[in-house]
Amino acid sequence: MTKKISNRLLQLSILAFLLPGKVFALLPAAGDVADGSSTTSPIQMFRDLGSRGVTVAATVIAGLIVLGIAYHIYSSFTEAREKREWGGFGVTSSVGVVVAAGAVVMAILAIEYATP
Repeated sequence: MTKKISNRLLQLSILAFLLPGKVFALLPAAGDVADGSSTTSPIQMFRDLGSRGVTVAATVIAGLIVLGIAYHIYSSFTEAREKREWGGFGVTSSVGVVVAAGAVVMAILAIEYATP
């Protein structure tokens, strides 16, 4: 019985793959690309470059903070599971979530303030 059902599902999936329906979507228009070469002022070019640098740096730093907190919470969970003491894990998790949320909010603010 299960073989018959799996064969039927295989046939239906192949049919769905080979006979796709028409899908129409209204895509947004592409904007002009600003690479900094059209600016006449070198100061404006360096300002745009600094803005992009702050954006990348804030994103990378926030990501590393979140990964570090996740690793620490996982190691705390492993230790709590072995010792059967969950109090420390709860405190570590609570503080870690607050710190991670703060890091993400500060990264978003840094990106917002860096963009002209």
